[in-house]
Order: sequence, then C-alpha cells, then structure tokens
Amino acid sequence: MIKGSASTISILVFFVFCSCGQTNNTKPRSKFFEFLNNYQADSLQTILASDFEINRTFINNKTERNRFFEYYLPVSRNFNTKLKVLKSEISEKTEIYQVEDHSDYLELLKIDYPEWIITLNKNSRGQIKSAVFDTTKSFQKYLLQSKEKGEAFGNWLHIKYPEDKNDDIYTVPGLMQKRLQEYIKGN
Repeated sequence: MIKGSASTISILVFFVFCSCGQTNNTKPRSKFFEFLNNYQADSLQTILASDFEINRTFINNKTERNRFFEYYLPVSRNFNTKLKVLKSEISEKTEIYQVEDHSDYLELLKIDYPEWIITLNKNSRGQIKSAVFDTTKSFQKYLLQSKEKGEAFGNWLHIKYPEDKNDDIYTVPGLMQKRLQEYIKGN
C-alpha cells in the first residue's frame, strides 16, 4: 500500500529534479550534467568528491553521495528526469547553472516546467563537492501545481493500487509511466 503517497510524490519531485541536460548554445565545462542526464553512474563516480552531497535551499533535505547513487540516480532514470541548461556562469571553483526541469512526471501531469539555479562547488582536486539547488521565480507556481496535481495522482494511486509498496512507483522501471498513463486516461 502506498501510504501518504500524495505528499511523498510532491516531495520526491523536489528530490528528483537534478538530472540535467544542455542546450546547443550552452556547453557546460563540467561533465556533471552530461553524465547525470544519461544516468552514467561509473562516470559520475570519477568526478564527484567522496564527500559529495546535494543541498536544497528550499527544503531541509540533503542527499549524500551513497544515497545519490543508490536511490537518487535510479529514481531519476525511472522518471526520465532531465534538466536543460539555459545559462551558465563558470569560475575555477564554482559553476552556476540556470536549468529547466523536464520529466515524464511533470509532462504527464501537465505541471509547468520549473527553473532552478544549480551551483556546483569543487574541491582543490577539481572534483564536485556539492550541488546546491535554489529556486527561481517559477517556484511558487511549480509548488502549487505539483501539490495539487501530485496529491490528486497520489490519492488515485492509493485508491486504485492499495497493494503497491511505498517505493515501487519510484523504483520499479516503467511503473510510474504506466500508472500515470492510466491515471490520465481515466481523468
């Protein structure tokens, strides 16, 4: 049974939006976005510091390196999460990117794509020590839409598939898309 799935899904959307891509006119120096966008764990292992973590300024949530590889990356793949780089500012120790969030979840629930500011901080060896996520002006609209539409989908899941385990929707490949397609057809 999926318990509290509406709020869990809304919070997970915050958790997932890290996978990043790039536009043709913006070529990030870091391979982070390319590897993340393609879910290349082996390649990411080489560029992330041993104490790497993701910090979100808008929720009290950090993702440490092990959790990133064990849960975050597979869930990102399952949601087909990608962010398109819109702008970048690069210095020796810091890279700042404005990105637009894309995923099957957002697309199928018709949630407007939000934008985020992602700051990559490097250590003295040039490895990425942290990725800090911050909001943009699109955040409030995204928050309202994802809460409303995510809760509706979560409630539907709870009623239609009470036997589903809590993490199945996030971890079983293709299950999120299958459930979303069914939900959309019925609504």
